[in-house]
This record gives sequence, structure tokens and C-alpha cells, in this order.
Amino acid sequence: MIMNAINSVFIRFYLSLIAATLFFLPRVYAAEGDPRLVHLVTRFYQPSGDEIKLIDGKSRTAFEARAKRTDQFLQALSKIDRSSLGTPDRIDYDYFYAQLDNSMQKLRDIKIWQKRPSDYIPFNDFFAASLDQVVPWEERYTAMISALTSDLHDFKYGKENLVGPPPLWIERAVTLADNTLSFLDTEMLDIIVRAPNEILAGKMQKAADAYRHQLQEFRTFLVEDLKPGKIGELAVGKQEYERLLRNHFLNYSVDELVTIGTKLYKETEQLMQHTAAEIDSNKTWQQLIEENRMDHVAPWNLYTDLAREAARAKVLVYEEIVSVPDGVIEEYRYVRRAHPETIPRGASGIGPFGFTHNDRYVGYYSLPSIDQYNTWPQKSEFLQDWSRAWYIAQQIPHEVYPGHHFAIFMTGKNQRPARQLVGSAPYTDVSSTMSEGWAVYAEELMYNHGYLNDEPRLFLGHLQHRLWRIARIILDPQFHTGLIDYEYMVDFFEGTGTSRGQAHVEATQITNIPAHDVGYYMGVVEIKALKEEYRDILGPNQFDSKEFNTTLLLKGNVPVALIRPEMLEHARSLAGNN
Repeated sequence: MIMNAINSVFIRFYLSLIAATLFFLPRVYAAEGDPRLVHLVTRFYQPSGDEIKLIDGKSRTAFEARAKRTDQFLQALSKIDRSSLGTPDRIDYDYFYAQLDNSMQKLRDIKIWQKRPSDYIPFNDFFAASLDQVVPWEERYTAMISALTSDLHDFKYGKENLVGPPPLWIERAVTLADNTLSFLDTEMLDIIVRAPNEILAGKMQKAADAYRHQLQEFRTFLVEDLKPGKIGELAVGKQEYERLLRNHFLNYSVDELVTIGTKLYKETEQLMQHTAAEIDSNKTWQQLIEENRMDHVAPWNLYTDLAREAARAKVLVYEEIVSVPDGVIEEYRYVRRAHPETIPRGASGIGPFGFTHNDRYVGYYSLPSIDQYNTWPQKSEFLQDWSRAWYIAQQIPHEVYPGHHFAIFMTGKNQRPARQLVGSAPYTDVSSTMSEGWAVYAEELMYNHGYLNDEPRLFLGHLQHRLWRIARIILDPQFHTGLIDYEYMVDFFEGTGTSRGQAHVEATQITNIPAHDVGYYMGVVEIKALKEEYRDILGPNQFDSKEFNTTLLLKGNVPVALIRPEMLEHARSLAGNN
């Protein structure tokens, strides 16, 4: 059973983030280490029944209780003598401290839960339960009904908690509400019709109607009653931003990040200009990027082509890029059920949602369908979003192989609690340099291993995806320290070759998750630097890129700068054995 065995809304909400790694993988790398640290980490991420009653849900009381409990764990952690720990345990100690401090910052200092209306439109529990095709329909319906019923509380808490979110975030929440209502009026009908019996169909209809009613009321509250604040107030300020950077183990000042980003941006743009000249000397790279958008398959062939390309990527990853240990196997599926968040941004999709079945991990990636759009211009834009340059150069390498889906599968083989449970409590995920950095690094890996078939237009698309990730390094620190405004970010992102609408999406994300987006390409920078150090220790004759990739993933989902000592110790041990 998926969700219905979990009674806590809080635990269910985060289950989709950790299901891929927590309960099913063989203990290839067992939860060894200092027992005090292991106990503390496990206790924090696996609260008792009494604790769940206090911290469950999204009420103000629950958020305050979580902050108090997190502070208690910080104090308990400080009583462990860090200097007495070996390298792996010191890494776990520092990582756990960062997880706790980041959570405290978001809960008590920034109080992000007072500003994000979209957080109070719950749908992930229901949506995740609807996806897993291996589970019998009856179990899935029970889980979906439970999710819809339990999530009703969030609308009430949103009305009580929200204080002056900017108009931008209110508009985003209204759009999400409209998309969710559209889902309820279309795809939900199909779900109800497919119910295994009339009793479940009736319960689903009743739960959906109650959810729709509460959601419509919440939408009215957002539009008519909630007083907006100012977008500039979303800038967290230099002190808080530097604290966020420290907890992400991004050891740079704001000026250093902007300098690095600017240099990388100029280098990438020059490479794009050179590549464009090789394709057609009479056209700019911007013109060629627009032409790339017109290179797409027919809508009825999209899912078949995606599945074929993902299968081709998997073979390449297994043969040339990573050595997969024996044990649990993984598989990956695209599904034709669009998450409400995918509707305004066609090319993103939502996923992967991971589920476990005895000896295998199954990942699902939900995709919007052309049938969601009513007019031919909208349908055409959808197809352009899903151009070959998008899904071959970016979507498959980043999201599937060897990106997020595959990385979750591999990093889950490290069972050390501080590395395994991160992200399963509010605001504790501080590993964007590894989780997102690896996914962007994966795009370059696939290019280097010939996945783009030496097609210069696909390479140009790959470079454009690199360019707007690098733009984040320039813009994120400047916005959050008050140096630039929102419109400046939109204009800058549009200059990377994205549409105006996509530029708004990118700028909005920066306002939404400070310091996170810097990790995408800075993660690549740090992985490449670590790889060179690793190579220097082993020497060119002994260094094996496949061994490096495998070892890095098996160390767990740990920030690159933090895992560096353990990786280099491993390299020295390999060098000493030869």
C-alpha cells in the first residue's frame, strides 16, 4: 500500500521525497558510524507518535512546535564532540547540523510558511498515489481518498498563517488553484469512472467534491481577502543569504558568486556564438534556438519517442558512465497524467515520483498532454516546448538517466541516516550542489559520451540550457541582497534565449527558494574540481571516470564540498593499493 498506511499528513507530504531511498534499498553501505549521531539523526527524522501529534500539519502551532523541536536537536548535537569523529561521521555531523539550522532559519527567522500561498494547496499526496501503476487500483483509490480528505485542513491553515505574500506569489497560487480545479473537472472524472467498484467511486466523488469546494473558497480568499506585500520584501538580506550559502556548503561571498557566474556566462555565450557560426554563419544563436523549437515529433509520437530515447540513455549510462551494484533494480516510466504545476510550464513536467516494490524501484515522470490545451496556438507552443533539443539535450539526461531518477536510485544505496533521511522534514534539504548539480553535470556527461549524436543543433540546445543555469548564479545572490529587482531578473533570463513567460518562471523561482538555484551550475563547477583532484591523486593511467561517478553517487546525496574529504581519502586508498 502507498499512502493509506501512513496516518500523518506531515509524513505523507514528504514521503514522495524519500520513498525512493528510505525503505527498500539493500544496505550496500550500512548505517555505520557513531551510535550517538545515528540515534540523534534517526530520532529527528522518525518522530514518535506523541511528537507527530505536535508537529503534524501546517498550522501555526505545528510550525512553532517543529522549530522548538529542531532547536532541541541542535542543542543535543552540540554535546557530541565533533573532533573525536572520523571523516565520514564528521561529514554526517556537519550535514545534519546544516539540515537543522536551515530548517530553523526557514521556520523561525525567515518564516517562509507565512509567505507562500501555494504551500497550502495540497495535491502531491493525491497525485503520487494516482501514479503507481504496479499497485492494484483498489489500494490506490483508498490512498487517494485518504489524501483528499486529510488535505482539507491545509486550506484553513493557509487563511490563518499567510501574512503579506507578494502579488507574484498570490498569482502563482491562483494559477495553481485554477489548474487543480481543471484537473478535478477533467482527469478526475476519468479516475472516478475507472474505480474498481461503485462504493469507491462514490467515496472518491464525495472526497473530490469536498476538496473542490474548499479549494474554490481558498481561491476566493487569495483574490479578495489576502492583502499582498511587496516583492522586494522577499529578498532575505545579506546576513540570512550568507547563512543559507553556508548551510548549502557553498563557500563563496556574494561578489565571488557573481564574478564566477559572469565569467562562465561569457564563456558559454562565446561557445554558443561559435557553434551557431558552424551551423549557419548568417544566423545568430538566438535565431537557431528558435528554429530548434520547431524540430519536434508529431504529438502522437511524443511519448513513444521519449521512451525510446530514455531507453537509449539507460544503456549508455549502464555501459559507460556508472557501475551499478547488484541488488534492487530500477525502471522508469513516463505517464500521461499532468500534475497541475505542469500546465503553465509545458516543458518541465513533474517528477520523478518513486515507488518501491520488493526488488525494484519504479520512477514515474508526469507529463502534460497536448489534449490539455484548447487552441491550436497553445497546442503548437506545447510541441515547441517539447522539441528534440529540449528532451534529448536536457530533460532525459537531467531528469531520468543519469539525472534525478537514476541518482535517487544510486544515492539511496548509502544508508547512513544523515545522508539518507535529508529532505524528509520541512526545509532540511540543503544539497542542491549534489542533487541538482549532479543532474546538470549529467547533461554534460551524456554529451561527452555521444548521446547527442554529434548534432550541432542539439549541442547548441545543451549550451542554452547551461546558459540559463549560469544566469542563476549571477542573479540569485544579487536579488536576495537587494542589488537588483525582479524585472531585471526577468529581462536577464529572457536574454538567455528563454521565452518571456519562462523568464518569469525562472525569476519567480529565485524569489521562492533563495540560494537553492545557485547550486545547479555551481554544483557542476564543484564536481568538476573534485574530479580533477581525484584524477591528480590517482594519475592519468589509474583514473577511471566511471569509477569516480559511481563512487560519488554511492557516497549519498551530500553537498559536493562536504563530501570532498571522503572522496579524496578513497582516491588515496585506491592509489595506495596499486
